Amino acid sequence: MLHRITQSLNLNWTITKKITCGFGLILLGLGVVSYVGYSSMDKAAKGFEEYQATADASHLVSNIELDMLHVDLGVKEYLLTRDEKVKEKIEKYKKVMLDELAEGKEKVHDPEIYQEFGVIETDIKRYSEAFGRLVEIWEKRDHLVKEVLKPNGHAMEVALQSSLEYSKTSDDVLLTYYSGVALEYMLIAELKMAE
Repeated sequence: MLHRITQSLNLNWTITKKITCGFGLILLGLGVVSYVGYSSMDKAAKGFEEYQATADASHLVSNIELDMLHVDLGVKEYLLTRDEKVKEKIEKYKKVMLDELAEGKEKVHDPEIYQEFGVIETDIKRYSEAFGRLVEIWEKRDHLVKEVLKPNGHAMEVALQSSLEYSKTSDDVLLTYYSGVALEYMLIAELKMAE
């Protein structure tokens, strides 16, 4: 084939020149193949780095989501039991979530993912503040129940019963009705408070 090319070009090369030229063409082809292979491997490596970063972010978000589920279950348990150990467990999971977010922000270089981590961090802090307010409300409620309603509830019940007894002896139907309704509402309130 090389012989035909040299004849068509009117080249009268010696065999040494022909072998050298053939060898040069083979080296040139090998160089082109090497360049294509190297650039393809470089693209694949960059694609793998992007995949790895996305996978790391996805793994981190799934861990945070799992911790958030633990927090949510802990909040529900706390609302039922108001146990301080549960509250400590909730705080532990919140700290783990925030630590994981900080770690993720350090590792991530994609601005979109970094911004999403910021949104998640803001949501966690808002959730934490809301839980803190909820704890304060429950503590106020418990204080009111223990310090105000329980001591005064019995006195109110006795006063309403004596008002009911008085209304019976005085034949005041309206006083009897209102005393009975007030006593009923107070007993319902005590029942609800006990729940």
